[in-house]
Amino acid sequence: MRAMAVSIEGQVALITGASRGIGRACALALAREGCRLALLARDEAALNDTAAQCAELGAVALPLICDLRERQALAAAVERCAVELGGLNILVNNAGVWFGGTAFDAEEDGLDEMIDVNLRAVMQLTRLALPHIIAGAEGAVGRGAVVFISSMSGVRTYAGGSGYCATKFGVNGYASAVFDDVGKLGVKVSTLCPGWVNTAMGEDSEVPPNEMVQPEDVAELMRLVATWPDSSCPMLITLYPQRVPVHF
Repeated sequence: MRAMAVSIEGQVALITGASRGIGRACALALAREGCRLALLARDEAALNDTAAQCAELGAVALPLICDLRERQALAAAVERCAVELGGLNILVNNAGVWFGGTAFDAEEDGLDEMIDVNLRAVMQLTRLALPHIIAGAEGAVGRGAVVFISSMSGVRTYAGGSGYCATKFGVNGYASAVFDDVGKLGVKVSTLCPGWVNTAMGEDSEVPPNEMVQPEDVAELMRLVATWPDSSCPMLITLYPQRVPVHF
């Protein structure tokens, strides 16, 4: 007999980078599941648009303007989410930045920003969110989830991407250790590693947008993880464009 998906209706989810792309798709997917949403991003107008789209689906959506590089802002966002939405059950670490450059000519500022946003903020936000998620998993809610939107660059390297690959390999390692810490408490921990995705970050790719992974594809995987049966946990998932060679 096939295990049944678990309902997450009424749960509270916090999503970073929710103003566009994968983050917006994740917000809409969880809105359709009946979640209450805390949406983080820096672009106020675009973030408010995401919140409005979620509200049209019947979801409570709290837009929180937040620069992930500011530690106090992260703590304040988690606190507002917990207080105003009544807890925190699902964390989607989605926001990320990309700066290219070889190991010998990459710009230092770009490297710093990738480390700050792609890795340090992810670790800090997860640390802040986990006490709330664990409390929910131990209480009436009975489950929780932390989903890391990583990249294929976290499982394979390429010339000119050493800094980005380093941060995404770091995310994947961190996520695996988080599962070691909280998996036994019933919290799902999963890392999603898509290839080229049809977002602003993929605009310079030679892959046609219609042949890329779509933001909604990644959001559907995130939704599956959040509703996955309690008996197992899909920890690391790679997602390839269907019609692009593996060596892309």
